[in-house]
Amino acid sequence: MELFEALDAGHTLLHSTIVDALPSGWTNASPCEGWTVRDVAHHVVGGAVRYRLLLEGFGEEALVPTRTDDQLGDDPAASDAEKSAALMAVARTADLSASVQHPTGPRTGTQLLNLRVLECVAHSWDMRVGAGLDPGIDPDLCAFALARMDDMGNLGGFFEAPATAKSTDPQAVLLARCGREPT
Repeated sequence: MELFEALDAGHTLLHSTIVDALPSGWTNASPCEGWTVRDVAHHVVGGAVRYRLLLEGFGEEALVPTRTDDQLGDDPAASDAEKSAALMAVARTADLSASVQHPTGPRTGTQLLNLRVLECVAHSWDMRVGAGLDPGIDPDLCAFALARMDDMGNLGGFFEAPATAKSTDPQAVLLARCGREPT
């Protein structure tokens, strides 16, 4: 799986999770402490906007509203599709070897997009668990993100302390590295 295939698969997973979680699971608690399923969706959909802005050369000050302004609107699925498509359009023309100034430190555009794949996988799992949906995720997508975790730049502050994986399955190992404890 190559980067843009994985990014597209991550966005597809995220989108289907948002669609499946609406409306019944939207207000449920997620595994992210203090966040509902909707809160997680807001965060990860806003991430598409933040990453697009970073690839376009904007700095931290431009990212602030993406954390506070409503990223989901009246149609969360349409908002997600629009924001993911905008990120993909910019990413396909960006110089991915260039450094961007992510809030946790500089990283290349490639590292940023690998992190986006990881966020789509981890947060889709968070939303799926919170909404009571099947938490299974494509093992190839999990393996892609897992194989790139050590080369994504500083991940400090993103995840809880790593848990111990209960199996060698790529999803279980990836989620454990992200501090999740799948059952």
